[in-house]
Amino acid sequence: MAQVRSLTPGLYDNVDKLVYSVLNAQLKELKPIWRDYFNVKSSDKKFERVLTMVGMGDIPEKPEGAPYTTDFIRQGYTKDFTHTEFGMGFEVTPTALEDDQFDQLEKSSMWLAFSARVVQEKRAANVLNNGFSTELTPDGVSLFNSAHVLGGSAAGTARNILASAADLSETSLVQALVDLQNQTKLESGQLVARSRR
Repeated sequence: MAQVRSLTPGLYDNVDKLVYSVLNAQLKELKPIWRDYFNVKSSDKKFERVLTMVGMGDIPEKPEGAPYTTDFIRQGYTKDFTHTEFGMGFEVTPTALEDDQFDQLEKSSMWLAFSARVVQEKRAANVLNNGFSTELTPDGVSLFNSAHVLGGSAAGTARNILASAADLSETSLVQALVDLQNQTKLESGQLVARSRR
């Protein structure tokens, strides 16, 4: 549907006025933050698959002359991410543009870009907002969970939340840092250091 004069009659009534565009004149758009907590990769595929691997277990002690014990690297969990596509455009009639004495319709691309960036932020925030409920990890439990099942046989579980929920305080923050050190595990159950960015 094309933008016609009747949709914004206030721009065409020949009355002198100051057109107040909130985003353009008085407010600044927030700096995008979603790229700060997501690794962004481009893709030309219909979907992407995450595959976890279960490494080898602890190396056992071997008596002199005894054969070496062997182990396998095994597949853990898989999760498919189906890409979504967004799209919207705008149409403006030549008459509406000619009569746009305040040059508001020329800013349509700015509003379209703003709308796209808001949708990106909302979609990215859903992962955090729904992380305790519907946002599932490859092991089938919610993103923030105390019972992530590790892929290795008898590897146990790992958690990425406090064992007992607590409000943010110095004590709970210290406990979270301790948990980060002793709950960050490979699928085979071994402790690892988190990567620093």
